Amino acid sequence: MGNVSTSLLKLTPRVGDHGKNLVCRAENPRLEGSAIEDSWKLAVF
Repeated sequence: MGNVSTSLLKLTPRVGDHGKNLVCRAENPRLEGSAIEDSWKLAVF
């Protein structure tokens, strides 16, 4: 396994965030086309 990076986000969503997308994106600027991302649709009640 190569280098590994880990990040932690603590988010307190508000009602106004309901239905918005939270996106996590990572890329290596030395490798063209290396970007990956995932997203989650927030459900805030």
